[in-house]
Amino acid sequence: MVFDYCVIGGGIVGLATAAKILEAQPGASLLLVEKESRLAAHQTGHNSGVIHAGIYYAPGSLKATLCTTGAEMTKAFCAKHSIEFDQCGKLIVATGPDEVGRMDALFERAVANGLTLSRLDAAELAEKEPAIKGAGALFSPKTGIVDYRKICEKLGEIIGEAGAVVQLSTCIDRIIETPNAVEIGAGDQSWSAHQLVVCGGLQADRLARLAGIEIDFKVVPFRGSIFG
Repeated sequence: MVFDYCVIGGGIVGLATAAKILEAQPGASLLLVEKESRLAAHQTGHNSGVIHAGIYYAPGSLKATLCTTGAEMTKAFCAKHSIEFDQCGKLIVATGPDEVGRMDALFERAVANGLTLSRLDAAELAEKEPAIKGAGALFSPKTGIVDYRKICEKLGEIIGEAGAVVQLSTCIDRIIETPNAVEIGAGDQSWSAHQLVVCGGLQADRLARLAGIEIDFKVVPFRGSIFG
């Protein structure tokens, strides 16, 4: 069988891409390949879980637009599919007087991005969050938190119901482009698709080289820590 589409990567980018393709083209055949035994096993399942409001990006930039629009779409998706999320808000704290100017600049940027933030002085900050000491803070009421693994589980269900084939525990070791299709292989297994979309995250450079694409970079992952 030759699939219309193959998507490599079972994180939120690959799953959302697959869902959008099948929404736009009902009846299209689609194969999604993930090297782990479950969806969202890498970055998607290990991030901070924050639904960012769009405070930090340059006003008018594509990043700002995507962040603010994506935040509302994420909440709407969760509400539609009964996925729990908490629009708890976020405090951005100036730990000392030297950071107040930077905090004020963030406030102006957030306003330019269409967001409504509250300014808190040191006393108001202490009242709102006694565990934090600072010279002041901004409160972002639209910031939320969610378990992105649950969103991915639902996306997996959605694309499965739309006819997609989800192939887990499959590490792609070859990508061969022909005039009529792309062959994707893993060991003694192989598939063909008319169009290939790679959403491989930290495997992007490896997959690009498999496809014969000359790249001048290497993805080097490193571990970070978030304390909360």
